[in-house]
This record gives sequence, structure tokens and C-alpha cells, in this order.
Amino acid sequence: DQETIHEDMLNELEAAYDQLEGTEGFTSGDRIYNGNTDKWQKFANSLRLRIAVKVQNTMPQVAQTHIDDVLNSGDYIKSNEDNAVFVYGTADKNSAPYYYGVNVDNRRDFAVSNTLVTLLQGNDIMDIDYNIVEENPFDSIQDPRLPIYAKTNEDGNYVGMPISKSSAVAAQLDFKSYPGAAIDDKPDFPEVLMEYAEIKFLLSELNDWDNSHYKDAVRANLNRWNSVDENHDISGEIDDFVENKLPDISSMSNDMKKEHVLTQKYIALYMQGNLAFAEYRRTGQPEF
Repeated sequence: DQETIHEDMLNELEAAYDQLEGTEGFTSGDRIYNGNTDKWQKFANSLRLRIAVKVQNTMPQVAQTHIDDVLNSGDYIKSNEDNAVFVYGTADKNSAPYYYGVNVDNRRDFAVSNTLVTLLQGNDIMDIDYNIVEENPFDSIQDPRLPIYAKTNEDGNYVGMPISKSSAVAAQLDFKSYPGAAIDDKPDFPEVLMEYAEIKFLLSELNDWDNSHYKDAVRANLNRWNSVDENHDISGEIDDFVENKLPDISSMSNDMKKEHVLTQKYIALYMQGNLAFAEYRRTGQPEF
């Protein structure tokens, strides 16, 4: 049953952390941390925190024990330098899945969704008849990650793919925006398994949707994506976006805080679709 599985995962991660204590690491073959067992320990604890938060409503005592243990240890991912990232190879056979699909298999049905493009543009989410489905919590704020997440179409515009089109139809829609060059055209794309931004989002949630942890999370994710894309330097926009454009959520209602934090977490989890969907199932956010 799910309860047994989740408790076992938490216990195994705790045991893995303990087993790595004082070890010298691997001499070769570690594509994630290059033999640094201290960082593997941080990753183990960070995964434990993710799982504990996931089950805290259904297994509160077990979850809280692990949350307290991780946070009291202080040993978890604390910067982008600690991120768990798998970097693919540059040869076609070892390249990242999106690169391989687009550049080797010549698939043209991968595109950014209309919902995500609209969200990043600061516009309300609308249906095909232009009825507002969901108001954008970041009204009129264009996200600096948009040119990294997506390419412009042939007309120089960002236009997402309508959701639920078949692959055959999707391949024929020429107006759509494809994922950015740092994703589609980078064979050695760095695949994120867990990052500092996620830890900060979790800490915001655990501290009643704390504004400081929330802003740190968004900044960390912006910095990470900026490091991935050599063609779009957004470093000059990051502080202004985080400090001046993103609303301060401190005085908002609890529901609004939750919406802002989890919508930004959804945006930050781009290219981590399974986790983004799991978070939506867990929290009901974003509502669109």
C-alpha cells in the first residue's frame, strides 16, 4: 500500500545518508556529483524532505519526524551548486531526449503549451472563445524565462500549442512555439533531478507560505535557467523581477499566498513534468 511504500522510501533515504557518512566517494562514473559524497548526502536528505512534505497530510507523525530530522541536520541542498543534475552526452546516442527527438528523429510535435506561454506573458488563461478560464496571479508581468523556455514562431511571436492535440495534428501546426534552443538544440542538456529552488519552495510551504523563502526560490530558479542558456542572458533582469515585479505575499490571505507560491513552483518545474503533475495532484495548484 502507498503508506508502506512512502514510509520505506523515507527510511531508505535516511539509511543511505548514514551509509555515506565518512566515505571517500567514487573514483569514476558519477555523472551527477563527480564522487562528492557530501553532496550525495544533501541530495538524499532533500529527497526525504520532498517525500515527507508530500505525505504530511496523510501520515502526519511520520512526515513530521523526517521533516524535523532533515531541517535540524541542516544538511540539504543549499545552493545551485548543490543541485542534482544529470548532464547528457554530446554524441547523438547519448544526447538529451528532446534534442534526440527533434534533431535525430526529426519530430515536430513537441511544443510549449498555450497555457504556459500565456502564463509567462502575464495574460489571463482563456478558452478558445476568449472567455477567461483563470485569472493570472502575475497579471501583466512578463516572465524573463519566456525566451529561455520557448522559441518565437515564424512570425516572431510566442504562441503556445493548444492542449490535447494529437501528434499528427501537432506536427502540422506551424504557428506554435517550440521549446527554447537551450532545450531543443542542446545535446548535453542538464537534466535536473532536484534543485535548490525546490527546497526553498518547500521551506516556504512549511513556514506558512513564507515570502522570503518564496522569493529565494524564484531567484534560484531564474539563476539556474540563466546558466543553461548561453544565448539569453537574463542576469540583469533577475533582481528587478523578484524584488519589484513579483508581488510581496506577506500580507495576502493564506489561499492567495498558496496560489502565488505554487504557481511559481509550477513554472520553475518546467522540464520536470512528472513532478509538476504530482504537485498539482497534491495541492490542486495551479487551478488552470
